[in-house]
Amino acid sequence: MKGLVFKVMLAVMALSSFAIASPQAYARLQLSQDGIPATIRRVSASTPAPTSWSESYGTSRALFPVRIATSDGRTLATNLLLPEATIRHLLDGGSAHITVVWDNPRRFLLDGEPLPSYGGVWILLGLLFGATFLYALRLR
Repeated sequence: MKGLVFKVMLAVMALSSFAIASPQAYARLQLSQDGIPATIRRVSASTPAPTSWSESYGTSRALFPVRIATSDGRTLATNLLLPEATIRHLLDGGSAHITVVWDNPRRFLLDGEPLPSYGGVWILLGLLFGATFLYALRLR
């Protein structure tokens, strides 16, 4: 393998690793700094149960129309990707507590869920590939 191709490949791998880690780190930062507590309820009493479910995060989930209400009186109606147990609870007339980023309501956490990963493995790989790239440049 030519030296230039190897160096370019290392640089691309380092940049790709950081590009993968960036959205994960941004999501974690938004939820931890801009997240506000809120309550969700179904939009109306006639809201039907979802007909199609997807398997994600290890549970069955579906888009479900909810009304988000904060303690300061702000409300918003939107569709959220919720687990089946939460949807069943909402259909029975219950509510659920979440932490939501008000500017981006699709970014939320149900109470009891951990914050998303910050992409530590990808950041470490990016640093490793970047350091190897810089070392390869010095060897020239």
